Amino acid sequence: MVTTYHSGPKSAVLFDSNATVLLANANYTSAAFTIAGFDQIRLSVFADQVGATDGIEIQQSPDGTNYDKKSLFTYDTASDVEQGFFADVMGITGKIKFTNGATNQGTFRIYTFGVP
Repeated sequence: MVTTYHSGPKSAVLFDSNATVLLANANYTSAAFTIAGFDQIRLSVFADQVGATDGIEIQQSPDGTNYDKKSLFTYDTASDVEQGFFADVMGITGKIKFTNGATNQGTFRIYTFGVP
């Protein structure tokens, strides 16, 4: 089922979400999703611990196999604050990877959207 969200003149399609907390230095990697036909990939991240430096990866592939395009970001707050990240689409499939920092999480939510 595709979930579409409307906000102003643009709508967003939910590609992936996860709310399972991570142990120290552990990571979450989404399944691959189709990004062809979208302009941007947007993330919403909410956690109670900082992530690893450059621990957010928006990965893109031109062929569904080689994820050579990676946009790197850092979730740098440990106070339950949502942070948003985005990358322009330059492939046909995408994946998200989040690597936690040195402290076990008590709260973690990540949502991945495609914006046409």
